Amino acid sequence: MPRVIVKIIRDSSVPGTTGEAITTGEVCSISSSDGLIYLACAGAGIEELPMVGVAETTQAAGEEIELKRLCQVEGEAALNPGGPVYISNTPGAVQAAAGDILCLAGIGLSATKYHTDPEIIAQQTQH
Repeated sequence: MPRVIVKIIRDSSVPGTTGEAITTGEVCSISSSDGLIYLACAGAGIEELPMVGVAETTQAAGEEIELKRLCQVEGEAALNPGGPVYISNTPGAVQAAAGDILCLAGIGLSATKYHTDPEIIAQQTQH
């Protein structure tokens, strides 16, 4: 099953322009160097980017996009219900184990679904 936002908890969207092609359900970040939206990534040496939100739609580079900050995403694999969900070393993806750089994305609801949690992400970046 492809990634898809199945529920928007509160519409706290972040609009912006994509710096690369982005697919629905991928976790994204905003680059401090050019202000464009890119895929979030926890891989060391791959321009580590923390999560800002989840792509609501699929867009090509240079197109406008909305990132949803508080939502539920379905279509993952091997997540732990009640456990942390981390940004992967693979750009735009999440997983049950931390990548090279510790970057939280949310909380697992089932093996295939997670809930994004901006408060957890904000607390993580303050440490």
